[in-house]
Amino acid sequence: MAFDNIEEPIYEESYDGCFYAASRFAFICLMLLLAGTSFGQGVKRWSVKTCQDNAPLTLRPVNTTIREQCLLPRPAGKWLTLPRQKNEDTLYRIQGMITDIGTEQDGDIHAVLSNGRISMVVEIPNPTLMPFGDSHANLYTAERNAIDSVFHGKEKGRIKAVKPVPVTLEGYGFFDENGHLSKGHATNFREIHPAVWMKF
Repeated sequence: MAFDNIEEPIYEESYDGCFYAASRFAFICLMLLLAGTSFGQGVKRWSVKTCQDNAPLTLRPVNTTIREQCLLPRPAGKWLTLPRQKNEDTLYRIQGMITDIGTEQDGDIHAVLSNGRISMVVEIPNPTLMPFGDSHANLYTAERNAIDSVFHGKEKGRIKAVKPVPVTLEGYGFFDENGHLSKGHATNFREIHPAVWMKF
């Protein structure tokens, strides 16, 4: 019969090729997912530090100082799974000097806020990673524009020392991971994260 001359291995090779390509694509996607902090949003308490956890937050700022924030005790429990803590729902107003600035792997702007003796970190999330229609995205964008107008692009790339610039800012308190290696952290790893308003 005419069908006797059809070489079945041609189809098998084609199937194997498609299977290999699909497997390779799935592997690449898995690697990108596992490397989330390098290619997209972070995963460590990300919903808390970007106000995506739907927790009730205060809206009237409370005046504080870098020293007060650095003296707050760290919460007990496994950090990675901690829900928002009571002093992480408070909108703080704080003053200091930005002495170092840069962008972390997850796209957040990382600024070191100092009073001349001690420092803490302030971060502004990447607005492009916020869900569509998120009410905070416009605040983050406005802050980034303000920072760019002052630091003229120095906030991009690695974290680096800059000429100190005075700032008044508002944002929510946050406890970062203990032992985090980014520059300028408080000894208790307390941050303002996210910052939602700045005035230079």
